[in-house]
Amino acid sequence: MSSLIKRLTMLMALGVALVGFTGCIEVSLQDKSATVKYRQLVGSTFALKTEFKVYGVRRDLRSEVPDYYEMLRVPGPGIGGPEIMDFGRLPAGSRLRLVAAYEEALGGYSLYEVIVLDPAERKFEGLRIRINNAGGLEQYHGGTYPGGAPKLNPEWFTEFTPPAS
Repeated sequence: MSSLIKRLTMLMALGVALVGFTGCIEVSLQDKSATVKYRQLVGSTFALKTEFKVYGVRRDLRSEVPDYYEMLRVPGPGIGGPEIMDFGRLPAGSRLRLVAAYEEALGGYSLYEVIVLDPAERKFEGLRIRINNAGGLEQYHGGTYPGGAPKLNPEWFTEFTPPAS
């Protein structure tokens, strides 16, 4: 009987994690920017090798302002639902600065937050955008950086340029 309870508990935990990864519920993020794993990346810059689409995600459907923004490669899987707001596209060649690194408390996946440097459109100025690997998007691919942080997919992102000392 305890085996059945363990299986049910595991399935419930997996279900909650999957719902959290799709953005249907808020996940608990822990700022890990200052840890050994991520600190050498914070402040680094990189460029997009391909176009990305930026989406706003809102928790309250009545809100006209997103709670946070995410980016997905174009062409690629789109996302939809009443909580999703299309915000625009970042062209290939756009330069980004990594400003924070988080880990999701339940699943332990990494999430990077970036800002666009010298954006072509003013609406992107100062906007914090999340990059994550939820749902198997393969935005992280190809191993890890020296501290152990997941590497961004080299097909879509240039290598990081460390911050100036």
